[in-house]
Amino acid sequence: MRDNKPTKREVYEIVTDRIIERMEQGAIPWERPWNSAIGLPRNIQGRQYRGINVWILGAQGYESPVWLTFRQAKEMGGHVKAGEKSTPVVFWKLLGRDKEEPDGSISHKVFPLMRYYNVFNLEQCADLPVKANDTISPFADRKPVEAAETIIAGMPLRPEIRETRHDEGRPPYYSSHLDYVDMPLKSQFPMLENWYSVLFHELGVAEFTSGYLCAVAGILDTRLSENKAAYIQSWLRAIKDDRKMLIVGAAQAQKAADYTLAVTEQPLELAEAA
Repeated sequence: MRDNKPTKREVYEIVTDRIIERMEQGAIPWERPWNSAIGLPRNIQGRQYRGINVWILGAQGYESPVWLTFRQAKEMGGHVKAGEKSTPVVFWKLLGRDKEEPDGSISHKVFPLMRYYNVFNLEQCADLPVKANDTISPFADRKPVEAAETIIAGMPLRPEIRETRHDEGRPPYYSSHLDYVDMPLKSQFPMLENWYSVLFHELGVAEFTSGYLCAVAGILDTRLSENKAAYIQSWLRAIKDDRKMLIVGAAQAQKAADYTLAVTEQPLELAEAA
């Protein structure tokens, strides 16, 4: 892996610019743009990507979920096809440093350093000894609604879910004071899957969390189809004003999704080191 040494600000710019590029083409990265049957994006060793990397890789539109570096392709006896464009992924590297304290003692300080490296999808490569990773989504053999129900049932300390008829203009909400989610009736949704995507949003209080959980369950969220252009423009304005928003927000959403799924992972900042 080539260890690029841009500043943290430059890494935010590089990754955010790729997301902006996709959104300006009309794509919403957190709308599950990948095939749920084969699972979320992962590296050639089978390790699933996390945080913002899920969205930036998933948004590239490839059928294969497998990614690798230029060097990995070469070491495996293959190569990246001529003219193919790489995609950046982010990882956090923990560095240690000894510091002398005022009393003369030595303490060891650890601080995170953000880096990025470039990867290519399996479809961008040729002459590799592998065609696809045989790891699939844990819910690939279940229908989306059944998978969503399983996710909800397994959530630790899940808030109470109340279904009430909502008049037009009254949105669903989460009450932090009483710890419950107030949802419209399922019958008020033209598609049942959209009821679950809204519930995932309320449970995680984030579009990223909802998108991630919908991806795991295999739900295609169609709520934004009618107002997609306005939705994208509102996000683009916010993202361009704050280049840290996507990376920081995706990291927090990953933690929320992990909690909902009762997943125990190593810290997010270590998850992308290759």
